[in-house]
Amino acid sequence: MRELRLLLLASALLFVACDQKAPHDHPHPHPHPTGAAPVEAGAAPEAPELRIPLGQLAIGSTKLEVVQIERVVPGSYFEVFAQPIEGPKPVATRIWLGPESGVGSRRGLVHEEADGPHAHVDIRADFDAAKHRIWIELEHADGKRELGSIAPSL
Repeated sequence: MRELRLLLLASALLFVACDQKAPHDHPHPHPHPTGAAPVEAGAAPEAPELRIPLGQLAIGSTKLEVVQIERVVPGSYFEVFAQPIEGPKPVATRIWLGPESGVGSRRGLVHEEADGPHAHVDIRADFDAAKHRIWIELEHADGKRELGSIAPSL
């Protein structure tokens, strides 16, 4: 039942978003703080998103505050916020859930929105908590790339 409500909500948001200019360009709908989707009379209010602080992660001389949105559900996706709090700000940040090599995982590019820098991360259908972590790759202005990881909250 929850999946059906989420599917209906996502469809409604996609319809509403088609008439508005989005502040960024990426291929999947999600609610934006600039407007809310209309709620049908008698519909249950949307549950607030589950924000799970994962802690701070030092990658090279950059320290990030990492927050996961929602629980890990294999075969779906979730959001990961990676806010630089110390050190040089990277020119690009990529995030994936899986092995360090990234094989079998799709990398999400962090983009900036009003609620902070985050990426939409696919959760592999074969997710294994013993083998897979959230990997964050920072790319700096000089082209150097650095990598770190943190365990997702299950």
